[in-house]
Amino acid sequence: MSVTEITVTGAGGEYMEAVVVRAWHKKPGEPVAQGETVVTIETAKAATDIEAPASGVLAEIRVPTDDEVPIGAVLGIIADTMAEPPKQADAPAIPASEQPRCPEPSPEAAPAAPAPPSSPLTSAPVRVPCSPLARRIAAAAGVKLADIPCPARGRIRAADVQAFLATRKNTSAAPLPPGQAGSGHMPYATQPEAAPLVVFIHGFGGDRHGWNPLLRCLDGSFRTLTLELPGHGSNKASPSAYDIGGLADSIAGLLTQQDKGAIHLVGHSLGGAVAILLAADPRLDVRSLTLLAPVGLGPEIDGAFINGFVAARQAASIAPWLRRLVHDPSLVTDAFVNATVRARTDSTVCEIQQHIASALFPDGTQANDLRATLHRLAVPTKVIWGESDRIIPVQHARNAGPMAAVHFLPDTGHLPHLETPAMVAHLLRQIVRS
Repeated sequence: MSVTEITVTGAGGEYMEAVVVRAWHKKPGEPVAQGETVVTIETAKAATDIEAPASGVLAEIRVPTDDEVPIGAVLGIIADTMAEPPKQADAPAIPASEQPRCPEPSPEAAPAAPAPPSSPLTSAPVRVPCSPLARRIAAAAGVKLADIPCPARGRIRAADVQAFLATRKNTSAAPLPPGQAGSGHMPYATQPEAAPLVVFIHGFGGDRHGWNPLLRCLDGSFRTLTLELPGHGSNKASPSAYDIGGLADSIAGLLTQQDKGAIHLVGHSLGGAVAILLAADPRLDVRSLTLLAPVGLGPEIDGAFINGFVAARQAASIAPWLRRLVHDPSLVTDAFVNATVRARTDSTVCEIQQHIASALFPDGTQANDLRATLHRLAVPTKVIWGESDRIIPVQHARNAGPMAAVHFLPDTGHLPHLETPAMVAHLLRQIVRS
């Protein structure tokens, strides 16, 4: 009997470490056809369907629903016949180094007893079984994994850490009001209050999840807040006006209402134009500005991309436009395309985006010139641009003014934070810590 493993690798151009199995669409013993959806997993970006790599029979499910596994784990087995499935080792999908059960949480109120001198042979710390993302969030928040209640499944996930942080009085920020225009999300909501707060604003047609590769490279260096523009992602509110000012007002209103204090702004494309206006808003205490291929520094833009993306509703029509965003088209996987299509099934979101595109990019032209506004800013500014950008000409970077530090990234298109996240993270650390 020949067998084929169902495995999970990076999806949607993301640099992931772990995924959660959300649903199996076949039961053991049921036939499957190559290319048929067999299991749905959840990444940090979206739910992703995993297709059967071969035809046959689902012989074995190794990772049950709601379990979290690292990238590369074997989710299940497809056999050409329903004979006895191959025996796997007793080790589960989680690496052996993370198998010890969670120790009991230590009571915060109990005084620590003096520890006896330890022998070098017995002093190794107990490693708490924990997903890489959960371990990173806990470390960023200064939380000991041993203090987090151990779930019944015996392995701490990111959601467990975030739930624990929500019960602490000194969490870094209150949750944002549901339905708020420009509502935000803090996937790494978790540094001590003294850490700098970096606010991220995505581009046209994007959402907060597009920042995930960059956030992973930052590795908990800062507190982070990823916001969604009106008519994007989960924010279905309309802006006060369909122009740059209306979009900026929605974000500024949220930040002032939440009283975020000193912030560092990062904006991509359309979000870059919004960030420029926010940096000029006297209500906000902006300490630095990082712009990734921003709108507003020249009239040219790929109008065909704007029109094609807004009109696309199917994988076949949207995939060519997604590939135009990047230098390396292999980053645009089928899973990436399917996730984008699912995000565009909401008619309200698509209608708002159509109005925004018509107002900001009429006849394939940028209607807003923000060069003078950018030149007047007194905050430290970096402009990052991919040399292979086909959406907004890289030459616009030279219009940023003499006070801005400009960085050109080779072999990079319109999405530097996805294509070269490590370099963008390095440049962001420079400006925030300067």
